[in-house]
Amino acid sequence: MTRGARSRFIGSRNQGDGDGAGLATRNNVPFDVDGTFDLADETLSTKGTFFGQTGNVEGTERRLVFGNFDVQRDGDTGSTTATLTGRVAWEQMISDDTMLGYFVGGELADSNISGAFEGSQTRVAATAGGYAVRALSETLFADGFISIGAGRNNLEMADDVLALDQLLTPHAQQLWAAH
Repeated sequence: MTRGARSRFIGSRNQGDGDGAGLATRNNVPFDVDGTFDLADETLSTKGTFFGQTGNVEGTERRLVFGNFDVQRDGDTGSTTATLTGRVAWEQMISDDTMLGYFVGGELADSNISGAFEGSQTRVAATAGGYAVRALSETLFADGFISIGAGRNNLEMADDVLALDQLLTPHAQQLWAAH
């Protein structure tokens, strides 16, 4: 996220350069969805990103909407997984050398698990934070961010012998994913 903010910051600093052509629209990027869609036999795979930006003519303020999506269906087992992650960010140049931004975002994920084990998994998460980009010289920049997030992950899974019904904490999720 800070890499994109740094690129926009550099673009804003250079915005006064040039002949002014396209000045009124250069800070507005129409909402766009980019991704892939693949359907073979009974297997579905689609994933991609989305992005949109509105800003003032001077390039000193902007609002961004961005994120990604992923939908998978396994034709062999019938398992499905859908994930949507999105953020809205607001950025402002507070001087020629400093840009501040803040964001809110979330994630929704749902899986229906089929095969040897059957069940479901649902994840809901929210995040918020801020970031800054500062020009230290004409070609040297510093950036950083701070964020806080919370999530809930419910997993229910069973086979003929074992049944698991668990709310996984972030630490337990990492342990589960490692095994």
